[in-house]
Amino acid sequence: MPLFRKISHTLFFLSLISPFCHGEPQLITLEPTTGEGEAHHNKHIERQQTVIDKENSDLYYSGDLICNSVSCYPKVFEPLADWQEIKPLQQVPKGLDIRINMDTGRKETKIIEKNIPDPKMVDISHEFVDDFRDLNEAMKQNEENKIIQILDKLDEYAHDYKHGSKIIKYEQDVLSELMLSKVYGDKVKEISARVLSGCLRNNPPAIQIYNPRYVDELVNSLIFEKNPIVLKRYLGVLQTVADKASNSSNLFTNLLKVYKGDIDNQIKLRVLEILSDLELSDARGKGLVKRSVNGKDDKNEPTLQQWFNEFSTNIQNSQLDEYHLKRFFHTLVNIKKEGGSNVKVSKDFLNWLSKQTEERKEALNDDLAKRDLEQYEFNKKLIESRHLLFGNPLADRIKNFNDEF
Repeated sequence: MPLFRKISHTLFFLSLISPFCHGEPQLITLEPTTGEGEAHHNKHIERQQTVIDKENSDLYYSGDLICNSVSCYPKVFEPLADWQEIKPLQQVPKGLDIRINMDTGRKETKIIEKNIPDPKMVDISHEFVDDFRDLNEAMKQNEENKIIQILDKLDEYAHDYKHGSKIIKYEQDVLSELMLSKVYGDKVKEISARVLSGCLRNNPPAIQIYNPRYVDELVNSLIFEKNPIVLKRYLGVLQTVADKASNSSNLFTNLLKVYKGDIDNQIKLRVLEILSDLELSDARGKGLVKRSVNGKDDKNEPTLQQWFNEFSTNIQNSQLDEYHLKRFFHTLVNIKKEGGSNVKVSKDFLNWLSKQTEERKEALNDDLAKRDLEQYEFNKKLIESRHLLFGNPLADRIKNFNDEF
């Protein structure tokens, strides 16, 4: 074989294997060949390109995936400790072992053994590892003051979206154990519940991974907790995860017992907030309306009228903020729509609604208020419902006629 052809073949072979060497790929630039060697080289490239184009012709990108008419796979290759085939167009991270499978002719890769992380360390890699290691040690030594000190520190980070998710993902067991503990004092239970509530509130990823078993244990603990501060914290946690309770009857029964107990008004409002959230989310049929309708023959189950009375009374609380006023009002609308004329509206509630209507009419004419579309729509709904839903629909028609006249 002529010397220039041997050199050409050697360089071409090196160009094929060079990307599979460890470290940064070394680019090899081939000088143009001439004569017979050039023709042979071009035919080889043409055949190889034809195979690649045919294989990838129906592939397309879809977000972080590469798809064809049959299936999809990740755009970025996800390495494991075992050899895996690299699929067409996949991006391969640096620092991996790469080979060509001699049986299939396909490229394969895996994590280099020395870089495989210790399995014991994989699930504890977060910013608070040291804090929770100290916390577990303090629990073993029964050092309650140190436990409180560490929990206070964690509470500062719990409301952060990312930190809250990590704490729930890796450390929900120890925090739930402390919250529901029968060994430690009320201060430990109160702060651990505060940390959990901070992590879970307005944090859907954290809520999703919170274990329903702890929700059921929390529901069972409600009726035995005598400290009103701890009970408020328990309800704060429950408000974020109540729809994860496995037994809705037990949830409602215990919330009702708490509500009827000799407790302060803040706890009653917390219970109503949870019930309102369940009603408006209608989580798996746990809403008030469905429960009252389905359990209308159960003497222990409050009627729609009783729930309407409770919400219509508490919505008049001058200390109630706008967010909870909206939630309570939407709950009242749901109950009234379901109960119809069987749900009676008190004179006190109608008087409150009349005052609200006049105040919100003024707000509708405020150009600045119109910029808040959500608030604007709520004001309109409240005004319209005064007669159409909670009052006399005929009065609304007469009023509109007079306004037009």
